[in-house]
Amino acid sequence: MNTLDRRLVAVVTGAGQNIGKACALRLASMGFDVLVHGGSNHSRCESVATEITRRFPDRRTEICIADLSSPTGCQRLIEVGIQAFGGADVLVNCVAVRPEAVYTEISLDEWSSVFQTNLIAPFLLSQAFIGGMQERQWGRIINFAGMNAIAGYHRRAHVSASKHGVVGLTKAIAREFAREGVTANVISPGPIRGQYDDPELRHHIETQIAKVPTGRLGTSEEIAGLVGYLASQEGAFCNGQLLSINGGAAT
Repeated sequence: MNTLDRRLVAVVTGAGQNIGKACALRLASMGFDVLVHGGSNHSRCESVATEITRRFPDRRTEICIADLSSPTGCQRLIEVGIQAFGGADVLVNCVAVRPEAVYTEISLDEWSSVFQTNLIAPFLLSQAFIGGMQERQWGRIINFAGMNAIAGYHRRAHVSASKHGVVGLTKAIAREFAREGVTANVISPGPIRGQYDDPELRHHIETQIAKVPTGRLGTSEEIAGLVGYLASQEGAFCNGQLLSINGGAAT
C-alpha cells in the first residue's frame, strides 16, 4: 500500500477505546506508525500502543494525552505529531461529545464547548497536518459525524449542528485539496457495540437494536474496516462523501 517509499503515519484521536482503538489497530496492520491520542486516560492509550507493538513489532507508536475541548489541547496534539513523526499522512478525528439538553436551556458556553470538541478540533488538526500532505501529494482526512449528521436529534441541537458542520468542513476540504492527492470523507456510524457497556443501559441497548434492520449493534472493527479502505490506495477515488454504516437504521 505504501506508494510513497517512506513510513506512513496515522494520527487517531480518541484511540484509547471503542472505534478509535479499532481504527488505530487497523491502520497499524496496514503499515502505519500510529499516534495514539486520548483525552485523559493514559493507561488505555498505553494499552493500545502496547498491543500495536506486540502484534506489529516494526510499528512505531507515540502516545499523546490532550484535551481537545480547548485550542491549547489541539496544539499539544499537533506539536507531538510533528515532533514525533514529522506530521501525519492519515488523520482520523474520532473524538466527540454528545451531551443532552433542552434546546431553550442550552447556554452559549455549552454550545461553544460542543462546537470546540466536535467541529473546531477537527478543523484545527486538519489545518495543521494538511500542509505536509500537500507537500507529499498524498493524505487522508477521515472525520466522524455519527447519525447526528443525518437528522436532527431531540435534546441535541448543539450536537446535531456541530456534526452537520463536520460534514460541510469535510466536503470543503475534499474539493480544495483533491488535486494534491489529499482526500477527505466523513463516516456516520449507527449504534455500535462497546459504547453501551453499562448494565443500567440495557433498555437503551434494546431500544437501539430495535431500530436496526440487521437486528444487532455494529462493531468497532466494522467501522475500522471502512477507515482502512478510505486510508488505502484503493480508496483514493472516494472523496467528499458522507458514508453511513448503520445496519440500515437510516436509509
